[in-house]
Amino acid sequence: MRTDFLRRSVVLVGGALVLAGCSASAEPQAEPPAAPPSASSPAFRFAVPAEFDGLPRTTTTKWTKVAQNATRSLKRNMLRPLDTLTAVYVDTSDPAEGVELSAVAGEVFDPADQLRLITGNLVGDWQDAEIEGGVGTCSVNREERPLIRTECYWAEPRSVGRVSLWGLTDRRKDFPAIQRQVSRGTISG
Repeated sequence: MRTDFLRRSVVLVGGALVLAGCSASAEPQAEPPAAPPSASSPAFRFAVPAEFDGLPRTTTTKWTKVAQNATRSLKRNMLRPLDTLTAVYVDTSDPAEGVELSAVAGEVFDPADQLRLITGNLVGDWQDAEIEGGVGTCSVNREERPLIRTECYWAEPRSVGRVSLWGLTDRRKDFPAIQRQVSRGTISG
């Protein structure tokens, strides 16, 4: 009777292994190749250079307040944020040009939906902007003449973010390169 029980158990376990796609062979199975590190890896961090676009980084609250608020807003829209970036680059003695960066790293399952969620309530003439591996949109505000503010948002599989540029020209054409530099971050380990 005990032999019957053992035989049935072996057959049931073997059948379960076959149904699950497992093999009972003693040969070692090849492991799938390791995925490259991404924002979903705890080793991903945004790079925060001392200079960006030829401008020095400032940490003065007067200049960073808007970028900090944008980062907090982006973070609220991210399911599992892993890292954040808030940085402002401006020559405070001559603030005619500047760059604000706000970004959040994490898993973005549907970049187009995420971008719609982030920009859904924004006012302005928003136009699609091509970025590598994701989606972007930009708007230009000329209300502060002679300064022109170019504001862009992106969503891609491992980050969402905002770039705000001000100066004497429309800077939409610079957005893809800036977004690429920001979303690369640094990967250690």
